[in-house]
Amino acid sequence: MSQISNKRIPHARWQRLRGALCALGLAVLTILVSLGVNARPALASNPTVMFTKPMCKFMSEGTISPGDTVAFNISLRLDDLEYGGLNAITKLKIYSPVPKTISNVKGTLFLNDTEQHNDWGTLDEPPAEPDPTGSTPNTITFTFNSAGISALKAKGSNAKTLNLHVTGTLSSKLEKGANLRVSGFVSMNEITQDSYPLETTIAGYPEYTLSKNADKTQAKKGETVSYTLNVANTGEGDGKDVVIEDTPGVGLSLVASSITVNGLDEGSTSTTDSSASSSGKVKVTVPVLKQSDDFTITYNATVTSESPEGTALQNSATLTDSNHRQKTAEKSVTLVAPGLSLQKTTTQKTVGENEKVDYTLTLKNTSTVLPATTVVVNDAPPAGLTIDTGSVQVQGADGSPQTSATENSLQVSLASLAASKTVTITYQATATPSAVREQALSSTATAKADGISQVSSAADVTVLTNPHFEFTMTGHAPESNSASVGSTVSFDVSITNDTPHAIKQVTFQNEIPQGLVITQIPEITNETLSRAAAGSQVQFDNGTLKATVPELESSGTLHMSYTAIVAEDAAESVTNTASVSAQGADTQNQSFTFNVTRTSTPLPQTGLPSAIGLLLGGGGLSTTALGVASVARTMRREDREPRDGRDE
Repeated sequence: MSQISNKRIPHARWQRLRGALCALGLAVLTILVSLGVNARPALASNPTVMFTKPMCKFMSEGTISPGDTVAFNISLRLDDLEYGGLNAITKLKIYSPVPKTISNVKGTLFLNDTEQHNDWGTLDEPPAEPDPTGSTPNTITFTFNSAGISALKAKGSNAKTLNLHVTGTLSSKLEKGANLRVSGFVSMNEITQDSYPLETTIAGYPEYTLSKNADKTQAKKGETVSYTLNVANTGEGDGKDVVIEDTPGVGLSLVASSITVNGLDEGSTSTTDSSASSSGKVKVTVPVLKQSDDFTITYNATVTSESPEGTALQNSATLTDSNHRQKTAEKSVTLVAPGLSLQKTTTQKTVGENEKVDYTLTLKNTSTVLPATTVVVNDAPPAGLTIDTGSVQVQGADGSPQTSATENSLQVSLASLAASKTVTITYQATATPSAVREQALSSTATAKADGISQVSSAADVTVLTNPHFEFTMTGHAPESNSASVGSTVSFDVSITNDTPHAIKQVTFQNEIPQGLVITQIPEITNETLSRAAAGSQVQFDNGTLKATVPELESSGTLHMSYTAIVAEDAAESVTNTASVSAQGADTQNQSFTFNVTRTSTPLPQTGLPSAIGLLLGGGGLSTTALGVASVARTMRREDREPRDGRDE
């Protein structure tokens, strides 16, 4: 080269060399433009700016189906400008001739991903519905005004990327497999460049399945129910902005921390709305649910319902997408209230020693829906009472109940107790001498079953002190333990209940001995002698005086007084013995003995002629009190029979 520079080149040769260099440069530029490598536009005679081709990119992920929302972006790199850069811009617009298969075309201008207001220029959007005749272009254009260009220049090196974001609705009339082609254009000063065309094939429609399941069909208050939502796209296109919402129904409270999403592939993401879950709603959004994708959503809810058993706790889930396709799924759980009721009763509130108490246990499954399983009833009588093991009976049970009984305990086991079913258990217990007296003795029965809290019931019984009374009979003769024939002997009877409870069937009995004639039938009076004892009866029959009182209260006293005449046939010594008995009490006896003295004048016998003689002779026998009939009932058998073989 140094040799060439030191010599003069002839003019003709120089002209040929210059032409060759120009041809070579034009060829290189043509090759670069055709290859698209950092292609530059043809330069104006005085170029002031150069820029690279704009980029065009679909913003929607996945497939595009008829009716979908289409979004694409036309992007220009501002930091790539040459020959004066931003300062050389005098005119600028971005536009796209959108296919007529896209309607409702809208645009938004961004600088460095920040939305810009329209005061930078004019946004021209095509009609909502494209002109079918084609006379009106379906083009969206943003044309910068001088203020917008000045604003760009003011950004300087901070102006990186200029974007026109375009959206529209793809025609629902497109068929699967159709081609969609979009491109973007940038015109700066006198230079216009288009992007490489962006093409995609129209896919089919998405189809969804949505099902809902629960881990139980029945639940009680306070119990947790686990729900699972199964979601799948079984169609021929991707679903966009798929939203699944589920609000537990009345009587169910969402456990927000329990929400999980499982099964989405790496290309699909989901978001769970925490604000929705905090208000009791499950909300999951999937931006793109691809063909053949399926996933699950699980969550827990707590039963809070106060409704009656059998109420259906119902809730439903919904699925929607960007094209308002919708699916619903429902699931109900029946509210149950498993439980048992137990009542222990006895017909006797008081019993005496060695008497029996009848106990009854009434067990019921209070649920109208669920059976109770593995039911166990336990009972034991109070101390001092023993179970008669042979008296245990179980009525109303399904299957064969298992019974285990000892003197001190009872257990009945049932494999199952149907809903609303009642079982009755009865047994007897005997009061023993060791039982505490005069005090309510309580005993408690219990029942439990699988998943059901234990219930109990108690019954009281009082064991009475053994019935006892104080019995006295005092006799009075005219002289000290002596009475003459024809004189009167009197008897005073006193019966006192000295137990802390009433005694029943108090019975006084006195078989009048030979030689005594009752002068009047007595009356039983109370302790004050003011009135007859309630319900008392006095009889004199076949020579026996008998008096009964149905009940004598604690500390109560009965009185009875009667007299008798000493008859001629009285023995030298007469003993009158009486007895008193009562229900559950020992019989007591009392006697009075006196001697009989006789006069020189014989007195009549106790037979009927002798009694009449006494009456006629003023012997003191009261006809109004006793009467001839009473005297006749006291006649001895031998007086009525003939003596010495002669009839009287």
